[in-house]
Amino acid sequence: MYYEEVEFLNENFSGKDFREDEFYECVFKNINFKESILAETEFSKCKFENCNFSMADIRNCKLDEVIFESCTFRGINFSEISPMVQEFNFIGCTLEFMVFGDMKLSNMSFEGSEISESNFTKCTLKEINFRSCNFNRTMFSGCELVKSDFTGSRNIGIDILNNKIKACKIGRFEAGEMLKQFGFIVE
Repeated sequence: MYYEEVEFLNENFSGKDFREDEFYECVFKNINFKESILAETEFSKCKFENCNFSMADIRNCKLDEVIFESCTFRGINFSEISPMVQEFNFIGCTLEFMVFGDMKLSNMSFEGSEISESNFTKCTLKEINFRSCNFNRTMFSGCELVKSDFTGSRNIGIDILNNKIKACKIGRFEAGEMLKQFGFIVE
């Protein structure tokens, strides 16, 4: 089914099957997508506000110019989205138990998000806005981080020996916290 310029408000789509549906310039506010099937669904120029995507099936989902604001994601493997289109932004979202593996992401934002118990593995992350994020037990492993901004973020789990880092921004406090994991005493 094709939807264009539709505004969805206060709906419970938990468990609903949207497989192969297309949404263009739609707005979703206060929607529960928990355990819904978004496999092979296409979202283009859409905005999601205060939506719950816990355990949603996003295999081969296409995200083109999509904004997620104050949304919740739990237990989702974002590596399974369509590699053809990956233009999306998280603003002030909660991301828990997430997997980002072997992804090439650039010019996107996670600003102000709580990213807990998640993994970025073997990703290329260029010019990513991670400002003011809390990375509670989140790890970056085997990643290439280029010109990404971690200013004002907390609990940054980046092993500087296990990742390639080039021209990334980080505040003095955050840098000191990262050095503690290598046994440095920061004064």
